[in-house]
Amino acid sequence: MGNLRVGALDRFSGNVTTMQWIVPGNRGMTERNLGYHMGRLDRGFSILVLKQMPEPEDFEFAGTTLRSGGREGLPAESKAADELRARVHDNILRDLRRDGQVGEDDALKAYREKQRKVLASISLSGPQRVAKVIPAIRHNDELRPSQQYPMGAGGLQWVVLGRDSRPARRGLLFLVAAFVHPSGEVDTEGGSLNLRTGGLEARTRLHRYLSRA
Repeated sequence: MGNLRVGALDRFSGNVTTMQWIVPGNRGMTERNLGYHMGRLDRGFSILVLKQMPEPEDFEFAGTTLRSGGREGLPAESKAADELRARVHDNILRDLRRDGQVGEDDALKAYREKQRKVLASISLSGPQRVAKVIPAIRHNDELRPSQQYPMGAGGLQWVVLGRDSRPARRGLLFLVAAFVHPSGEVDTEGGSLNLRTGGLEARTRLHRYLSRA
């Protein structure tokens, strides 16, 4: 898969976080924050920023990036074993059901209320903006989950759903805001800048752009 076109608007699903956990000038820190193995971002990565506010039905809680794959416990040595790990989403619903004392509908209503409360702290600008990283190095089925997706540093982690029954809401609308090259060059809608040679001025410009794009 080639690099996504900077400036493109499209619908995306899958894992998302917030901008504060993405450090364009430090690939290693971004890998550790998000739970990628060392070197995953070595060929560069796209930064996508959310352009529409989610509704509760658009996403599921996946804990934090400490929860590799949005599942409880440590990532496993095989895909089959990893898929046996309990999902954070399912455990929240289980707890809300209180061992059968609360019905499915009421548990789901309580889950939706939790989502609404969290959405109140999310914005379409600034460090709490929902964002997504797509590495140029794609997922590798040959790597063990424990190797490919280690525990991250504890940043927000949601799963944007791609299976919504409403065709117009399959995924959420994101802007492909930037592509960070291994050289430190960053392509944005307004042109390029270099985080290695541009120093604080370049980092400040990029931070402002990603907060407002």
